[in-house]
Amino acid sequence: MRVGSKNQRTLWLHPERSDVVCIIDQRHLPHAFVTAELRTVEDAYLAIRDMEVRGAPLIGVTAAYGMYLATLEAADAQHFDQAIEAAAAKLISARPTAVNLAWAVDAQLAAMRKVKSAEDKIRASFENANRLAEEDVENCRKIGAFGLTLIAELAKKNPERPVQILTHCNAGWLACIDWGTATSPIYQAFEAGIPIHVWVDETRPRNQGASLTAWELGQHGVPYTLITDNAGGHLMQSGKVDLVIVGTDRTTRSGDVANKIGTYLKALAAKDNSIPFYAAVPSSSIDWAMTSGVREIPIEERGADEVRYMTGLNAAGKMERVLIAPQDARISNYGFDVTPARLVTGLITEHGICAANESGLLKLFPEHIGRNPTIPARSRDFDNPVFAGRDPTIPARSRDFDNPVFAGRDPTIPARSRDFDNPVFAGRDEGVIKFECRWQEAPPLAMADLSEIISVRNELFTRGLIGVYPDGIGYGNLSVRSKPAPGFIISGTQTGPLSQAGTEHFTHVTAYNVAANRIECRGPLKASSESLTHAMIYETFPEIHAVIHVHSPALWKKLMHRVPTTSAEIPYGTPQMAQEIKRLAAETRLAQEGILVMAGHEDGVITMGKDLASARQILLNHHPASS
Repeated sequence: MRVGSKNQRTLWLHPERSDVVCIIDQRHLPHAFVTAELRTVEDAYLAIRDMEVRGAPLIGVTAAYGMYLATLEAADAQHFDQAIEAAAAKLISARPTAVNLAWAVDAQLAAMRKVKSAEDKIRASFENANRLAEEDVENCRKIGAFGLTLIAELAKKNPERPVQILTHCNAGWLACIDWGTATSPIYQAFEAGIPIHVWVDETRPRNQGASLTAWELGQHGVPYTLITDNAGGHLMQSGKVDLVIVGTDRTTRSGDVANKIGTYLKALAAKDNSIPFYAAVPSSSIDWAMTSGVREIPIEERGADEVRYMTGLNAAGKMERVLIAPQDARISNYGFDVTPARLVTGLITEHGICAANESGLLKLFPEHIGRNPTIPARSRDFDNPVFAGRDPTIPARSRDFDNPVFAGRDPTIPARSRDFDNPVFAGRDEGVIKFECRWQEAPPLAMADLSEIISVRNELFTRGLIGVYPDGIGYGNLSVRSKPAPGFIISGTQTGPLSQAGTEHFTHVTAYNVAANRIECRGPLKASSESLTHAMIYETFPEIHAVIHVHSPALWKKLMHRVPTTSAEIPYGTPQMAQEIKRLAAETRLAQEGILVMAGHEDGVITMGKDLASARQILLNHHPASS
């Protein structure tokens, strides 16, 4: 689209160097037009995370080029494939809500798997990134062509005035490579000479409507009016809105739409006033594995300072950041919400317009007919057959404190509470995550990847080595190195109470930093509170591929100081405990014995082995009940 008199895309290759990707740094708009260069996968990761680029389609294409840059960095690496898998995990962790991110990364991995040499994989990733960029442009153009028919029909009904369109956030060309999704019908109507006017929501707290949508519409000459976020309902009641079109960061196969926070309220107002509400949905934003948007789509929570401060030009023409709330105000900043399909008039895709339901989508995308959606990551629908055989009284992430598994616990304090001064935690901090957990909620891994670890975990529960204390706090966990991706797969936090764990109770730790006391994980729930200890074992012993952490008072007392034992003053789940692994590796025969006792973690025992069977056997060889 246009910036002044020049045609411009949001992302393009450097004209003289194919190893440099150029972007518009959108953080500076509308007051300055600034471009930036991406030269490494870290650059691409930060551009996505820090919102130099934003909008689901653009995030996806940026990640695709990030994978290409990763191949250039890994060209001389001894383990090329492992480096690429690590880059993939890092990029996917940058933002949680937009499905395009993982979609684009997976598309790049699939393209590279078709060839063998590093040189061929570099070429495949480059060509595929280019293909995804051009497909995004064409898909947005097609969305606009289909959406144009809606605007044209409204223009015929009301020829005496412009068609009044309301949009929320920025689903314009700045959110894509070109054209945009929700704005593509607007631009094409404008080019076709149809009189239109756009109501632009400011979209607090990042003001993408005020700073981006208003700017790009103005650059193209499209008439618009900027309004406060809460004005939309009034305009609809006043007969000043004919059509609402929004974008989407993720749409489920059932037609639920996740978009910028506040979209749901616009849909409610539109429904109440019988105004058509459409979502512009490129196929890359459809998550065919999800069926319930409200329950399953991970909603990003962003930093409090976005709400606490505002940034803009001051009277002197300089950028200034000002405080608009009490400095110590308690702030919640949800980035997105979900509009249920029942409130959506239709979905505008590159294949056509359809009803917002599974049947409508499958008519346009028949290749997905017959494919069973993945088990909902956060489903609590225990009538669903996927939960057949599971004790419905103990949901994996329940906060139902009437449940007997929580008997004796203060119902005002969730299991994952970080309020350590509360007496419910007196004398025990078992199960409490003490590290910074950067968690991206995602569907479970396949049963084929988890069958062995699930079997061993459930056996350990029956033996009482994994379980739950009388006050409801769970204990015990186990992990295996992930293949071929980096990191490890580990049981999730507070899964100890479950008599039968399933795929939805394991997560993938993709990265960690002991010094920073941080892990990054991706899966249905957060990783175990003991994850840093597991991470250090894998880092210290390349030959170790499985770790089991159990609780057994008898075994703990029996083995104390007879096998490698951590210092009593070192608490579990801390960087200090992780460093104890290093010490024991240097001072004892830890790797050969494959077992250690945690003196500062009552009842805690860890075994490790070249595989899960070996770690299990070491445990059973020492366990009193097995002798």
